[in-house]
Amino acid sequence: MFLMVPLASAADLHVPADHATIQAAVDAATAGDVVVIAAGTHDGPVSIAKDITLRGAGQWGPSGTEIRGGGTSVLTISDADVTLELLRVEPTGGRALLVEQSALPTAAHLVDVFFNGGSTGDRGGSIRTLGGATLTVQGGQISNATATQSGGLISLEGPATFDGVWLSNGHAGENGGCIVARVGSSLSISDSWVVDCVAVLAGGGIFTDASAPLTLDWVTVWNSTAGTNGGGVYAWGDTTISGALLFGNEAGDRGGGLFLDGDDATVSNSTFREN
Repeated sequence: MFLMVPLASAADLHVPADHATIQAAVDAATAGDVVVIAAGTHDGPVSIAKDITLRGAGQWGPSGTEIRGGGTSVLTISDADVTLELLRVEPTGGRALLVEQSALPTAAHLVDVFFNGGSTGDRGGSIRTLGGATLTVQGGQISNATATQSGGLISLEGPATFDGVWLSNGHAGENGGCIVARVGSSLSISDSWVVDCVAVLAGGGIFTDASAPLTLDWVTVWNSTAGTNGGGVYAWGDTTISGALLFGNEAGDRGGGLFLDGDDATVSNSTFREN
């Protein structure tokens, strides 16, 4: 005789109807569950180490869901595969999101989120990935953050993909006013905008390190500035650019729009204007 044991089904945990705080709902969740966060302002920080989804009511206005918090990061994902949907994150100190991989494959999937603000004394004013963690961003906006070191908005140490994202107003004390892709990472951006970013050193909009391949497909890099090379983009790793517009960027030394420092680069169907 065989005993059939039904598999547990995913559950929706509602904040604040079922649990008073986001962290309480996360603590009660099991893999596959969805934490549904009502419209309004909710307190962070929140730490997540389970394969779950956080889903808000939208990223804009009073009918949306906002998470505020201080500390090092408003949201921290550790050794888990987590999806964040329809949320606005407003740091009152520190960055919006830290994604760290140590023992298990780790990924953060952002869908129609708005990360507004953030600051850090190291890398990644809004988002930082560590240890090879994966980041995917679909839609939404990441803006208005500062890093004392590199990656005014985002610092990557793993693969990252952006599609249909607005990235703006990042400031880095070193490289990558908007994004820095460090050694061992990779960066692919499509149908997106990189706007109004500043790097004190290189890569006003984007900086990719050695062995960090870069792919830009129908991307606009506009009005960004580097103190040395690569006002729009500084690419050290292998680079493929197609259908891009690099417009109105400025470098203190070389490559107002684009500075290529790698062995293999392909640029096609792209426009460089007023750099």
